[in-house]
Parts: sequence; C-alpha cells; structure tokens
Amino acid sequence: MEERTNMDWLLVVEDQIDLWTIIQRALTDLSPPIPTRHAPNVITALSHLHSCRIEGKSLPRFVLSDLYVPERTDGFHLLGAIKSASSGFNHLPVVIMSSSTQDQDRQAVNERGGVYLVKPLTAKEWADFLSTLQYYWRKSTTHIVDKCNNVGLQT
Repeated sequence: MEERTNMDWLLVVEDQIDLWTIIQRALTDLSPPIPTRHAPNVITALSHLHSCRIEGKSLPRFVLSDLYVPERTDGFHLLGAIKSASSGFNHLPVVIMSSSTQDQDRQAVNERGGVYLVKPLTAKEWADFLSTLQYYWRKSTTHIVDKCNNVGLQT
C-alpha cells in the first residue's frame, strides 16, 4: 500500500484482483481522480484502519467493500466492525457492493448503517456506478486526521 499522509483517499476492500484493478483504474481516470488503497480482505482492511489511527495518518473518506470478500458474512463483519460504536470508525461512510440483487442483502446493509450498490455488468452500469461513487466522494465530509489521543484511544 502506498504511503499517504493528510490526504483524501478511498479504501477499497475487494478480494478479486481483476475487479480491484478495474475499480482502481476507473477511479484514477475520474476528474478529479480518487486516490485509492486496496485491502484484499477484512482483516487487512481493519488492520489498515487501526494503523492509520495509531500512526496519526488520515482515515479514508469512505470505505468501498465487496459484500463477498470472499464470503457474504465477511462483508457484514467488516460493516459491523466499522459501524460498531466502540470501533472509533463508526463515523466513516461504508458503501457495500455486490452482484446480488436480493432485497434482503440491500436491507441488511442499510440496517447496519451502510449504503448498498449493485456491481455493474455493462458499460452503462459502470458509468452509473462510477458516477454514484463520485457523488459519495464529493458528499463525504468525514475526512478527519485522527490522532491517537482522540476518540477514546489511550496512549
């Protein structure tokens, strides 16, 4: 992962490297580009968030995660861990993406405090998906440099 301090960025949690590459390139090609960091699984994502906090580095503006990383329960675990009141990260917006169009998945994500987007399949769907991510990027104002002495952390 590339080192960045005091910079806006997006954490992308995606276990499929080909999809990660597509998302990264597409977000980099936007105007303005959206800087990204990749976590291939939930453990890496949570570890990275905790490292940012401990080292006083910027947290992401928001987290974009696949629901199935690789199992459905993993995406829900990540969402629950971030949105937990004791996590210190519950202010971070979380966007969960999945190829599932089941209403129960969308509802479960929304009930846990996340936003649900269906993964795109066609060029038109990709354009709409990227437009939506760009909207969330502009809308998110939660970018805060969290220092170790904030939000209940003890040194």
